[in-house]
Amino acid sequence: MKKRKLLGVMAALTLTVISLGNGIAHTYAANPDYKDEKFSFFVDGAPNAITPRMKGTSSSVYVKISNAPGDFASVQAQGWIGNRWLNKTVGTTARVPRSPEIPSATGYRVRASLLESNNYNATSVRLYFPDTSPSGTVQGLWSPDCLGNYPAVN
Repeated sequence: MKKRKLLGVMAALTLTVISLGNGIAHTYAANPDYKDEKFSFFVDGAPNAITPRMKGTSSSVYVKISNAPGDFASVQAQGWIGNRWLNKTVGTTARVPRSPEIPSATGYRVRASLLESNNYNATSVRLYFPDTSPSGTVQGLWSPDCLGNYPAVN
C-alpha cells in the first residue's frame, strides 16, 4: 500500500515538473550568455546582421551603441525559429541611442519574445539592422541575455 501511494506521489510530481518545463515558469533553456561582445560593420541602406549567438534565458537582449551615423540605430532581435530567422522584437524595431564613449555609460535592453516563441528552448539570436538606419559605421557591444536593470528602448 505504501509503495503504491509513493508511486502515485512520484507520478504527480513528474507531471508537475513536465508542465512547468513547458509553461511560463521555465525561463532558463540553456546556460545564459551575458558576455558583452564587440560588433562593428558598415550600414549602407541595405539590411545587415551580426554573427548569431545562443540565447539561454527569456531576458531581453543587451545592446550598447558606441558609434552610429545618427543619434540612434534601428535594431531588431531575431531568433532562428522554425528553420528561419524571425523578428521577435517587441514593437517590431527598437531605436537604440548612442551611448557616450565612457566605460560607465549604460546600455539598453531590447525586449523580444525569443525563447517564448521557441517553446522555451534555447535558440540562436542575432541583432539585425534593417535598411531604415542611415549609412555609416555602427559599433558597440551586445549580449543575447541581459543581466541587470537597463532601460528598455521598446
